[in-house]
Amino acid sequence: SLPHNISLCMQLSELCQVQGHFVQGINLVRKALKLEPDNIGLWVKFALISLHRFEGKARHAAQKAVALAEALQPNEALPDEAISLQQAQASNALAMVESQEQNFELAERMFHKILIERKNFIPALQGLAQQQMQRGHIDEAIELFERVKQLDPVKGYAGLINARRFPEDE
Repeated sequence: SLPHNISLCMQLSELCQVQGHFVQGINLVRKALKLEPDNIGLWVKFALISLHRFEGKARHAAQKAVALAEALQPNEALPDEAISLQQAQASNALAMVESQEQNFELAERMFHKILIERKNFIPALQGLAQQQMQRGHIDEAIELFERVKQLDPVKGYAGLINARRFPEDE
């Protein structure tokens, strides 16, 4: 069995997800959550890895992350900025769930709310761009992926390629 190492569980879970082994990935995150049941990042990860196969689990995990994040109180070990980031990650996970369940208007409002507070928050830019693409709003999606490209070229180009618009330069 795995050592009680949260970051190792997370890396293995990422690998499982990339390889399409979602159940194993979910089980690794569950194992980590048994060790750290109040870890917002783990709940966010659980929501995102469950998104395309287990929407009920994804919603539960995202709601749990949001509740934990909203309850955070700043202290010396946890400054306001760290709380704000965790709240954005949790809200973004829930917005992804709403988008996956085709509650597009609600998801869009949630993504925009995150982006008002953190205009360069890549997960929200990507989530909103993917949703816009899914809804056929290709120009908006491309504009968002261009913003992502400025912050993270690999993610930006991947999004642009998925939007079936290849960037001019190599």
